[in-house]
Amino acid sequence: MATLRKRLLSGAGVNLYGQIITILTQLASLPIFLSIWSVEEYGVWLLMTSIPAYILMSDCGFIAVAMNRVCVLVGAGKENDARSLYRAQIALTTIICLFVASVSAIIIFILDFKIGNSLDGGVALYLLILAALIHVYSGIFDTVFRACNIYTKGTFFLESSRLIEWVGAVAGVYCYKSYLGAAAGWLCGRTLAAIGMYIYILQKYSLYKPGFSKANWQEMWLLKKDAYAWMMMKVGDSLNIQGMSILVGNILGPAALTYFNAYRTMARCILQGTSALTHAFWPEFSRLAGESNTDALASFFRKSKLITFASALTLAAGLLLISKPLLFYWSHGKIEFSWHTMLLIVVYGVICAYWYTIRIYLMTQNRLFQMSNLYNVIAVTTVSISLLLSDQLTLNLIIIVILVAEAVSAIAASILSRVSNE
Repeated sequence: MATLRKRLLSGAGVNLYGQIITILTQLASLPIFLSIWSVEEYGVWLLMTSIPAYILMSDCGFIAVAMNRVCVLVGAGKENDARSLYRAQIALTTIICLFVASVSAIIIFILDFKIGNSLDGGVALYLLILAALIHVYSGIFDTVFRACNIYTKGTFFLESSRLIEWVGAVAGVYCYKSYLGAAAGWLCGRTLAAIGMYIYILQKYSLYKPGFSKANWQEMWLLKKDAYAWMMMKVGDSLNIQGMSILVGNILGPAALTYFNAYRTMARCILQGTSALTHAFWPEFSRLAGESNTDALASFFRKSKLITFASALTLAAGLLLISKPLLFYWSHGKIEFSWHTMLLIVVYGVICAYWYTIRIYLMTQNRLFQMSNLYNVIAVTTVSISLLLSDQLTLNLIIIVILVAEAVSAIAASILSRVSNE
């Protein structure tokens, strides 16, 4: 029990470290880049860096579900099967990355795709795409870290690589004051971090030396249903987050969208706070499933939900206490505070945080298929209801609609998790 508690605390700590990196780099980027570029030039850079974000989905979910399966096989003592699937994961990732790199090169260089007024814009975008593909490849390293029970150390390496690539971009823009310089620095930082992790794995875990021999393609193909489910959950997330933002902006206008996003961002801080714990539960779910220790898995899952719910309530209470001055100073007094809106959005945030643990549990057991279909039906229904109510739509009504949608998702996920335990 003491060992498990230590693993969970260290896992939560390293995930919190990742959250801090995200916050610091986001806050620091604006003044640093604007000290070199104009507002328009920095806007183009933001556009450039947003495009490769979609590259991270190019594996179609196979890397994540294969990682889960490898960890389960290791937990079951099937090391040879785990390594065969790991090599298939490497081979598939290599094929995907080479394909995306080739298609991107054709679009950017042969079809003369341009971004911004600078001549180096296309080359810079391609370098950012290459960095994103190396990031995709990092999923392979994550598989080794989890399979070898060094989740904390591995996550520290992976989170630090984000900081290294950002520092590289800052160094590049200071030295060359161009998109190409920033992108080259970004790519160098990501490449150096990947090389460092590769060398570490070779030295410490030679049994998981990257290679293509004895790759178990049959096992990888059997994961296609779970990979589809993983991708569909991402689609549902996009409908719930970006889709609702577009809908609010079109129906209620840009000002209402600003209000909506401000309140929802504060509420999702509850989810971000509890996710440090939730992601620490992830490798434990996989390990217990591999050991076929059904009773221990069910007990740990129940405790995980309780811990998440208690943490979410604590964060919600803290958020409510500081929400009024926080919104005032954050928005420079431009966004009006409403207790009704705040209470509704905080309940929404608690529900999101609570069922995210259930979602992670279903994901680590590769049992997301039914949930992914339900989740997208709920997301489409949410958008459709909002459109039907467009004439009566208000900010609070929108929040009630998404709150109910999350509650229905939470109930559905809870039912499916109980079925999977039986």
